[in-house]
Amino acid sequence: MLLNVVAFVAAGLALWYPRPYMLVISVLAFLPWVALALLADSRKLYSLFNDQEETRAGLEILLSIPGFALAFRAIDDAQVLEWEPALKMGLLGGVLLTCCAAILEPAIRRTWVGLLILFIACWYAFGALTLARGLGDRSAPRVYRTAVLEKQASSGKVVNRKLMLEPWGARATPEYAHATREVFDSVRPGDRVCVDLYRGLLAIPWFQVRSCD
Repeated sequence: MLLNVVAFVAAGLALWYPRPYMLVISVLAFLPWVALALLADSRKLYSLFNDQEETRAGLEILLSIPGFALAFRAIDDAQVLEWEPALKMGLLGGVLLTCCAAILEPAIRRTWVGLLILFIACWYAFGALTLARGLGDRSAPRVYRTAVLEKQASSGKVVNRKLMLEPWGARATPEYAHATREVFDSVRPGDRVCVDLYRGLLAIPWFQVRSCD
């Protein structure tokens, strides 16, 4: 199935070279819903998980691969104040997605597949909702000024730029924070930067580092 190839390519890009970032993330976010749409449209042709006795085409790749890739990117990229709200939203979203799957494929309610789908769905919801934390967030940020202790940049095709910041707001100890190339190149250890803390979509607080005006 061509969509399986799309899933593997998008997941591979997400893990090793997430460019163009929004396109890769968007494709991964939509694929599980494409799987459910295919199942809803043609239950005689598709199943959520294939086994030796199943003659229908399995949709397990579309359902599982994107979730783990999104969760990886969320853990690596998202600058959230605390992980607990994101995990709670992931659990809730995973339950809702699993309920949708169970409605379309009632057989999974009586097998171990239902628990497996719940596990996969929770990872998917956690990753997707965490990465979407800033979408539609029009809350006024709380601004914290703090100092840069050191800079760190990784090598490779994708360069991760991080700044070690002094404690600020809810951060009681120095911690690294991602920075854009513009901000990273414009500051040196000892300089002060501003941290904008937002309420976030679905109450998942997130922050970003910028140069102070």
